[in-house]
Amino acid sequence: MSQAALAAAMRSAGFKWSQPTVAAVEKGERGLKLSEGERLVAILGLEQLEDLIERPADAVIAAALGRMESAATQLETAALEYWDAQFSLARILDELADRGYDMADDDTARWIDSDPRVDVLDVAPPIAPVTPRATEGVPGTGSWMRRLAAGPYGKHSERTRG
Repeated sequence: MSQAALAAAMRSAGFKWSQPTVAAVEKGERGLKLSEGERLVAILGLEQLEDLIERPADAVIAAALGRMESAATQLETAALEYWDAQFSLARILDELADRGYDMADDDTARWIDSDPRVDVLDVAPPIAPVTPRATEGVPGTGSWMRRLAAGPYGKHSERTRG
């Protein structure tokens, strides 16, 4: 986005910005108010205010790894809860069957037969399809992105997106 376009977007959001204002912010000669930073995040399509700050490479990697570790922990917790709920459902159905109630139907059987590893893939397709074919010749696609495309992410991309 050009400086003039960014200034125009900020003006339409109610801020008194001009192209020189954008230049001064970029050079670090002018600070940002919190409200300006929040609007910039939205205009630039960023996720959070911290994305406006240039950080050292090791800090960027550490933050990304922290996010990945947190997601992995949440996924592990969800899988354990899933299996616990599945076990509980089977136990309840068995107890009811012992008392003469047959509550099983196709929906119940589907949950008993389900595998959380498969269900996660079904409900969470890749944000962007990344396959070995899709990464060929794409600028900025290096060995790590090719590795991702060749692994489970890429295989799931092929399966869900063709």
